[in-house]
Amino acid sequence: ENGDNEAQAAAAPAARAGQTLEESAREYQAKHDNKGDLAEVEVVTGEEDESNVLQANGKLFVFDCDTQSWVERGRGTVRLNDMTPENNANTFQSRLVMRTQGSL
Repeated sequence: ENGDNEAQAAAAPAARAGQTLEESAREYQAKHDNKGDLAEVEVVTGEEDESNVLQANGKLFVFDCDTQSWVERGRGTVRLNDMTPENNANTFQSRLVMRTQGSL
């Protein structure tokens, strides 16, 4: 019996006198689960008024004149977007956009 009491005391050194392990666990969770409320944020990409024509994964390379070789600058999603300006319906513009996934 004496060994059991010592084991229980060693297992719950932070528990207050008269408090069960379950009560102590609930108190600990209540103290440490106070995550702040996160508000939803509207993300503006600049592509809201454009229609996506093509989307593919790709790599972006830059030509280094000194070494005369191509250097990879990133990997990501390449999009071809079309937009029609509101003031002139006869004008048609396209834009090529690449967003990187991760970092080099």
